[in-house]
Amino acid sequence: MTLDRFLRAAFLAVALLVATPARALPPADAVVTAFGYTLTPPAFVALERRLDVLVTVARAYQIDADRLLAVCFVESGLAIRRPRAILCGCGYRVTGDRAQAECAALALLIGHKRCGTWRMSHARYQSGRCVPTTPVTRRYVRAVTWALAAIRAASLRDDGAESLPMTRGAR
Repeated sequence: MTLDRFLRAAFLAVALLVATPARALPPADAVVTAFGYTLTPPAFVALERRLDVLVTVARAYQIDADRLLAVCFVESGLAIRRPRAILCGCGYRVTGDRAQAECAALALLIGHKRCGTWRMSHARYQSGRCVPTTPVTRRYVRAVTWALAAIRAASLRDDGAESLPMTRGAR
């Protein structure tokens, strides 16, 4: 995904602010629209299943579902275009969507505890270091930040309240 396409998707997500019903994450059709995908019905069902898994794991680990979704989106595009892609990019030996989501949630929480901020936790998730020293890691952290902004824009209710309460750490 190019930066131009991603920014266009972010603007589409902001346009969805009023139309999206309150949920823990935007519905699958809002995610599809926000990130510019066209899906077949089986792929759409698979995306809904993955979103449900991410919400369940996020609640179990007390991490923002938006943040977990953003990391998994940047890592694999939610395995939409490539169904065999590793969902959250969390180790090639960890198989299955739920195991991937749990691995990512745990890695992000440990990174937040060790590094102090969520941005540094994202850098640690990608490179193993808290400080984004390489251009690749800096781009990764920016991509997660942009994805997080687009997801949160699509997740807001009409009254401006967040659909999933913050459970841990600063946003």
